[in-house]
Amino acid sequence: MNLPRVTEVLSPYIDFSMVRPDVLEVASDRGTRVHNYCAAYAKRIYVGPVDADCNGYVESFLIWFNKYVATVLAVELELVSPFGYIGHVDLIVRLKDGRVAVIDLKTPLAGSKTWKAQIAAYKRAATEFHPDIAGTLQLHPEGKAPKMTWLEDEVMAFNAFLSALNAQRYFGK
Repeated sequence: MNLPRVTEVLSPYIDFSMVRPDVLEVASDRGTRVHNYCAAYAKRIYVGPVDADCNGYVESFLIWFNKYVATVLAVELELVSPFGYIGHVDLIVRLKDGRVAVIDLKTPLAGSKTWKAQIAAYKRAATEFHPDIAGTLQLHPEGKAPKMTWLEDEVMAFNAFLSALNAQRYFGK
């Protein structure tokens, strides 16, 4: 099955042209390692000492995770949507307040409008978990409390994603 990934569908709407390629490469590598550490923690897998450049982000994640998460339902799960796309969800958890949440971890300092469309697409793909909410967890590089942004305009964000998906299908890549 050769379906497009959510991030691939949204990639034409993300502009990294103002970031030097070497800086982008380092940030991308660090983001991958941070995601791996956080996934391992959520799975209760010991991975040893955290790399120094990832430590603050991981500490930020731990603050949120330990305070709000009751049960982990899925980690780094690939979902196939009936709308014809693939989503790679970082976390699906039951929060301590009982709600099921789809969570996407973020390490950039600045947010992106595409994040809303991305998390809306992930939530719609995760129907088997009956998610109540979805959001992006923006981890802090210095280990401070992360910024949780819950998706409020889900219908608009998902429609924007579907528009991008349909444009990709129509115009090709």
